[in-house]
Amino acid sequence: MKKTKILFILLLLMSNISCIHNSDQAGEVETPPNELKLASNFRSETNIIVPDGQEVFFGSINNDLLIDEIFKAVYEGKVQAYDYLDNPMTIEEIQWIESHVDTVVVENFETGILDTMIVEEALNKADVVKVFISEDWFFDKESFKLTKDVHNLTLTTLKFDLEGNEIGYEVLFKVYFNGKKPLL
Repeated sequence: MKKTKILFILLLLMSNISCIHNSDQAGEVETPPNELKLASNFRSETNIIVPDGQEVFFGSINNDLLIDEIFKAVYEGKVQAYDYLDNPMTIEEIQWIESHVDTVVVENFETGILDTMIVEEALNKADVVKVFISEDWFFDKESFKLTKDVHNLTLTTLKFDLEGNEIGYEVLFKVYFNGKKPLL
């Protein structure tokens, strides 16, 4: 048990040193002289599909434009897409997310025989319902101005169980902004 604790502490220290070392490479923004850094790598989430008639309360977002521009930037090589664990993804993997044909085996309930079916799936932009964001917040107390520097944005869709009940969100991919890169 003691060895496990020591190993854990060493790993934690090594990861912190790595994060400190990589912060400059990750495009971290220095705090402007008259601003206070309120939040560092703050993580939040927001729904990007707003129910009709709720825009006054929730605000509005051009969901189609956001998704189109992110996919376009990835395909043009302007940004790198990453999976949930910050592993780089290929263009082919992104294309597969957007649209793919798959062969699946399903049981025919009348005969009990396994049948092969071809399933075509395409990502509908309306299926991308939530984004997870990591950002720094800066506050200028003289002008009472709050600015944000976005590190990354993760696109997600709803995930359902076999009965059609919502069970969470499925990550499509993540992109980094302002020249930032994953820390590790």
